[in-house]
Amino acid sequence: MRKSTILCDFDLDGAGCCLLTKWVHPNREFQFIGTNEKELMSYLSEADPKAPVFVYDIAFDQSHIDIADRPNVVFVHHHEPQTNLIAKNCKVICHQETSCVKLLQKLYQPDLSDAQNDLLSFIDDYDCYDLLYKKSLFYNMLFWSYSGNKIEKFVEAFENGDRPFSDLEKNMIKLYASKMLETANRMKFGMMMIFS
Repeated sequence: MRKSTILCDFDLDGAGCCLLTKWVHPNREFQFIGTNEKELMSYLSEADPKAPVFVYDIAFDQSHIDIADRPNVVFVHHHEPQTNLIAKNCKVICHQETSCVKLLQKLYQPDLSDAQNDLLSFIDDYDCYDLLYKKSLFYNMLFWSYSGNKIEKFVEAFENGDRPFSDLEKNMIKLYASKMLETANRMKFGMMMIFS
């Protein structure tokens, strides 16, 4: 079987979509590519036409569908499209939802462990900015602290779902938080200089 490709938004929600898809299809090999609307066309035009492609959490339009209108391509986004999209062969799923990972949960209706469901809840909480849980913020900080392929590293680190953070992960979160505070303080000082 050919390796499946997931093209997703380069953020925590995109990483959650990759994890959920991997949990739903445990025997499939995946290539995770974080991208954006501008680069999506290039990835779709270069994709193996026989390999499955999932496009998650990226705004797409008719031109993207036209270039990848094959039965092995699935587009999923958690916002309603601005225009009517027409596909002959690929699947296009656009429904308003708090996050793409929440939409995928509703579509797949997977039988997940408590740890897996908890992690997806934290990701949804962060993506829709409810921010009911501190851990949602910590997961996002940790995601952005990774170097290299952040999506792949997040998927590897949390392949079993939510868990206590390791000492290294706690230090990564602390460092990220201190950099955020430092930046905010510099911006505050800059604003004071402008308006004084």
